[in-house]
This record gives sequence, structure tokens and C-alpha cells, in this order.
Amino acid sequence: MKLQCIAYCYFVLLILSGCISEKELTPHFPHFILHGHGAKPWIVQSILKDGEEKASSITSRKTAFVFYDDFSMFKSPISLLGSNKGQKGNYLGSISLKTNDTLLKIEFNEGLSYLFSVQQINNHQLQLLRISENNESEEIWYLTTLPKPTNNM
Repeated sequence: MKLQCIAYCYFVLLILSGCISEKELTPHFPHFILHGHGAKPWIVQSILKDGEEKASSITSRKTAFVFYDDFSMFKSPISLLGSNKGQKGNYLGSISLKTNDTLLKIEFNEGLSYLFSVQQINNHQLQLLRISENNESEEIWYLTTLPKPTNNM
């Protein structure tokens, strides 16, 4: 009986000491979804500004962002993927402690930068709300990953 009591107390103590309070948990940006543990291209399918489409509907003219696991990135037309022609920069995702928004900042080497509020993110889709410094109209970006090639021969 005494052995059972000791085992029970040890078990309860083990459970209580292993608990994590919510104050100890901090949200993290899912960078691995952006870079796919290496390099992952995302294609801009749509940019809606004031309800008007701003992105190209021609596939070869669509813009691609490639996010790398070292937090560098590359932006180019999809037709130039694999070349060195485009804009290089860095990106960083974060969680705003003030608003609890998921943020994505893209900074190009030339000095231009974008700040987005991430509205939706999963392995294949990314929806971003661009945050402008001068309260311009709302701009919503929709990006998807490259689709898997089909066997149409």
C-alpha cells in the first residue's frame, strides 16, 4: 500500500511539474511553410486594390517570390525563375505582441519594403493584406505555390 501511495504521489508530481502555463507559450511565425525547409517559390495570382485586379493574368508575366530557409528571398517574373534577373532581399515573419497579428516583412536590397498582415497561410496558399505607411487603399495579395506538373504527353 505504501509503495502504491509513493508511486501515485510521484506520478502526480511528474504531471504537475510538466505542465506549461499559457503565459510561458509564445506564438511563432511558421517560416517553414514559406520556405519549405529549403527554397519555395510562390506565385502572385492576384493583387486586389480597391476591388481592381493589379496582377497579370498572363502566366509568363506573373510574379514569383522565392523564400529561402536563410531568410533571404528573390522576386522575379515567373518566366525568369532560375536566372539571376530579379530583386533580392530578406524577409521576416513575426507576431505583433500589441495586436496579435501575424506579420510578414519583405525588404529588398534596393531599400523598398513591404509589410503585410498574414490573413491565411498553409502549404499551398498565402493571403496577405498589405499594410501601407500612408493609409493608402487596401491591397490584398493572393499567392499560391507552383502546381505539380501534369503528365500530358
